[in-house]
Order: sequence, then C-alpha cells, then structure tokens
Amino acid sequence: MDNYQASSSYKGVIRIEDYLDTFKKADDRQRATSELLIPFALAETGDKLQKNLSDQRRYLRDYFDKLPSLDDKRAVVSSLANLSAFVRTGWMAQDDEPSLEGFGKFDDETGFCFQSLRALKHSVAVGALSRFYDEFRRSDEPERQQRKKDLIDAVKASTAFSMLWRGGFGGTENIDTIYRNVMRDGSPADSILPLAKRPKGALGAVSLSGYKRMLWSKLIEKFPDKDAWVKAAARVPIYSHSSTVAKFLLLAASDDATLDTQYEGLIIRGSKGLSPTVKASAWGADVHFSVEHIAPQASKANGWSEDLYEDPQTVDRLGNLTLLPSAANSYVGKRPWLQKRLVYKYFCSETPAEADATYNSFATAGLTVSASGEAVLGKATYMPMCKALSRFQNDWGIDIVDRRSTRIAELAYERIVGWLKP
Repeated sequence: MDNYQASSSYKGVIRIEDYLDTFKKADDRQRATSELLIPFALAETGDKLQKNLSDQRRYLRDYFDKLPSLDDKRAVVSSLANLSAFVRTGWMAQDDEPSLEGFGKFDDETGFCFQSLRALKHSVAVGALSRFYDEFRRSDEPERQQRKKDLIDAVKASTAFSMLWRGGFGGTENIDTIYRNVMRDGSPADSILPLAKRPKGALGAVSLSGYKRMLWSKLIEKFPDKDAWVKAAARVPIYSHSSTVAKFLLLAASDDATLDTQYEGLIIRGSKGLSPTVKASAWGADVHFSVEHIAPQASKANGWSEDLYEDPQTVDRLGNLTLLPSAANSYVGKRPWLQKRLVYKYFCSETPAEADATYNSFATAGLTVSASGEAVLGKATYMPMCKALSRFQNDWGIDIVDRRSTRIAELAYERIVGWLKP
C-alpha cells in the first residue's frame, strides 16, 4: 500500500477523483464518470463507447488486460487523469476564459475558439483535443513549447472544421463519424496514422499535420473551394440549425470589419486591430450576447417586404442576422424597418451629440420610448455591428439578405480557413 501511494498511478487516481468529487450527488457523479469514459475510449482506442456503465466497465477491464506491460497500464491511468483535468479545468469549467491545469489560459483567438466549441456542445472533439493535451502534459522542455503550440493549433483547426462543416450544411451531417474515423482509422491512403493511442490493437500518433490534413480532406470533398462553401453557407437557414454557429460566423466575419463604401449595408475587412471580435472576451461579452433577426421570424406585419416570407427559411439566413445584447434584442423586436434602422443608428452613435440627434428623430418615425426602453437605451454601449445596417437606406428585402449572406460567408471563411488548411 505504501508503494502504491508513492506511485504515479496513485497520483493519477487522485487527479481523477479531484474531478469526480466536484459532483456531490451520486447520480451526478455516476453520470460524470460515464461521460468522462466516452472521450477516454475514443482517445485510447478510437472506440465508440456507450453510456451504459456495465459496458464501460467491461471495456476498461478488457483494455487493461490486453496492455502489454505495467508501464503501459500506468500510462493509461496518467492519460485518464490528464483527460479529467482537461474536462474539469477546461471543457466543463464555469469560467468564460478557463485556465487549463498545467497550461493556463488560451490566447485571445484560441480562447474564442475553445468557448465556441464548448457553446456548441461539440463533445466529440474532446477525445481528439485530449490527445494533444495529454502529449503536452507528458512533455519536457524543449519539446514542451512545441506541444503547447500543437494543442493551440488543434483547438483552432477543430473549430474551423466544425464551424465550416456546420455552416455549409446547417446540420451535423455525420460530423461525429468523421471525428471518430480520424481517431480510429486515420488515413491509410495518405499514410496518416490514427490519432487514438492504440486503435485496433496498433499504435496511433499525435500529429498536428496529420490531424489537419484529415479534417481538411473531408471538408474539400464536400466544398472543394471557397466559392463552393460560400454558395452553400449563404443559402443555409443557419439560425434554425444552430444559433451558436450563426453567432460564430457573424463574429468571424465582423473581425476588424469596416463599412463597404460601394455597397450600402455591407462590410469589408479593415485594418488589423480596427475592431477585433475574434477574441475570448468578445464571445461572452454582453454586446455580442444574442442573435437578432433583422426582419422578424414569424411576422409579415409592420410593413416588412413580403418576399422575405415567400420562403420561410429566408429570415434565418446569415444575411438577416446580427448580434445584440439580449435586452436590446428584445427592445427592437418586431418593429418596422424604419424604426429598427433608427435604433441601430442610436446603438452605433460615436458621440453623445449623434446619439441625442438620433433619439430626437424617433418621434417622427412613430417610435415612442417607454420607461423600460429608456433603461435599455440608457445602458447601451457602442455596437459597431449596427453601423452598416443603419446606413442601408432602402427597404429591407430579399436582395439585401442575399448580398449580405454572401458577404458574411466570404468574410467568415477567409478569417478562419487558415486555422485548418494544411
């Protein structure tokens, strides 16, 4: 017993219990155990493990019995301990910007990606990311810095693939199967080993290059180039599939964006640092909290163009969406376009004088402000995403939704594809 308590396995078990002990109720602890073992099996052998605890016990027993040495068994305990730390201090952490055990906080761009994957509840990616984290935790200098960079780049590559895949299709379209194939099978035709540690009794490899190449090949099978993806994403009613993907694409497209002076209502990429939105603080910031439908989802009232409702999916496309704080979103609601445009103009006023002048024009547009409305307007901070919308002088109809959907898709693709492309 004394020897065991001094062993690496004992220390690993303690780290695992550190996570499970955060769950005080027996049912919650059992569920957490079950949910931990699913990405563990994916990372170790590439197997799809069910939630049934008896099946999971059988898997663990069979797996351990087949390991060739005591060192291999100790390594498995260490990997499970590292996975539990990844889940406890990262994936399931309550903080908007979690600090991974032994790693610290991600940089702004990677933190943005990690938060978006968590918000998407994209748990199938945990198995893959835990392999990179495990390699980082096991490494020593000078390899440690490279392994840290590999984890960062793996988070960004996973995010780019998942958001581009979901953005192009709308639904999941077998994305879980793709990740499992990466873990279990690799890509024999390209001489890329599986990412799992011991898939099918063989040995896998943690290779960032291989991981990116496998995901990239799956993406370009369906969307061979930027134009193909943009054409698909511009037509997808993305909000009806996932408000998280919609929010991600809007933020990615808006990163350092400025007004397109040639086309009203559209944006173009501006100078770096102009108005960054691809950063950890932007994801959780109140100013970017909720997706707002410019033309209301289920209402032809208040003078909205009828062509927006001929296809019920139109209002859920990227071009009809923006981001507002939840209170501001509720305030603008189903108001007619003229009134909405004025409120957008107020939200993006650059001086108090400009805000006052806009507020004073509300009455001429038939917009009365209640006490609750005064509270929303009084707490409003500068919202740059409203500027292009406030400059669009024509009626809001299918044409601007089409053009804006395409532009947002273009800008989002350009901003994130470099995270994935080998």
